[in-house]
Amino acid sequence: TENGEQWQYFERFALVLDAGTVESVRLGGPLTQGRAFATVSASGSTPTTKCFPATDHTVAGEVRACWVTHHGAPLLGTPLLQVISEGNGDGTGRRYAVQWFEGDRLEFHPELTGTGYSVELGLLGKQALIAQGWLS
Repeated sequence: TENGEQWQYFERFALVLDAGTVESVRLGGPLTQGRAFATVSASGSTPTTKCFPATDHTVAGEVRACWVTHHGAPLLGTPLLQVISEGNGDGTGRRYAVQWFEGDRLEFHPELTGTGYSVELGLLGKQALIAQGWLS
């Protein structure tokens, strides 16, 4: 229970029971709070790139395809930055091409190209629990 609401964390996201309705929790914003990201000049959308003038970021390539296919606007929100390379806390020490959104982080796993799973949700539920000191 957090702030009088029932929460349940999963490896890749969290859910909250609010007034009898279960909703997904947007973890991307809180987990990137205080980080400075470069912006790009929004140049408009194309068939392969979606531009978000409000945040000066774009979604492109396989990340865009995943964002569109999985109802990106309501579930992931808008991008908080462009694709960057960073570790994802999976314990391997590997770095991935990732893109943070208001709700989550999408990661590109090149070793899974052609399987339908080359872009995955990040381990944000796990990261949130670690950040709160509830998991090590």
